[in-house]
Amino acid sequence: MAVAVAGGCKNHARSSVLDATKAGLHGFARTNKILFREDATNASLDLPRNRVRNELLPLLQRRYQPALTKTVLRLMEIVRRGIGFRR
Repeated sequence: MAVAVAGGCKNHARSSVLDATKAGLHGFARTNKILFREDATNASLDLPRNRVRNELLPLLQRRYQPALTKTVLRLMEIVRRGIGFRR
């Protein structure tokens, strides 16, 4: 049986699921009969990455930029392609 892991995946695998929601990943795993397992550290607010993901990003999205997710994903794609800002 295959296992889908939220968090803790290799760098090359991360880029293919960055624009997927957790609900979308759960649905994909269920549809494809893949056991979904979430890294236990993802729930801990002791880790800065989780505070950013669970507190800061939702705040920024609610109060300042409703399209934050789309904007960040677009920026990540620009950086990935090496089209970054030039001096």
